[in-house]
Amino acid sequence: TDQGLNSIGSIPNLIHLHIMSTRITAAGLNRLQNAKNLELLFAHDDRVSNDVTEFLQQAPNLHFVALSRSDVTTAILPTLAEMKSLNLIGLTGTSIKPEDCHILKSLPNLRFLELTKESATPEEVQKLQDAIPWCDVVLK
Repeated sequence: TDQGLNSIGSIPNLIHLHIMSTRITAAGLNRLQNAKNLELLFAHDDRVSNDVTEFLQQAPNLHFVALSRSDVTTAILPTLAEMKSLNLIGLTGTSIKPEDCHILKSLPNLRFLELTKESATPEEVQKLQDAIPWCDVVLK
């Protein structure tokens, strides 16, 4: 739960955060302090929404962000596009489509982008792959 995050919120060198199938929301993540050193955020099947942008902006060293099976939408993409340290973005189980992700071509270190298979045609994936040739676009 969001309240349960309070117990780890003061860890000064939190580097990896895995949350899965919880009732944690963006409001709970936003309460975490010391996100400056966070390199990996894996939030799967949680109630995380676009409101997580505040938290992401406090974590400039993130290399890996997976917000799979969450309530994020295309509104999260401009925030992700500003995070130049990102190597991997996982957005499976969301409504985000390949055609929405062209904004991510501003990420020079992005090597892997995972999207929902049902939300894409092969042509859309190829267009995105052509726009971001240094990044593997994968559908799951």
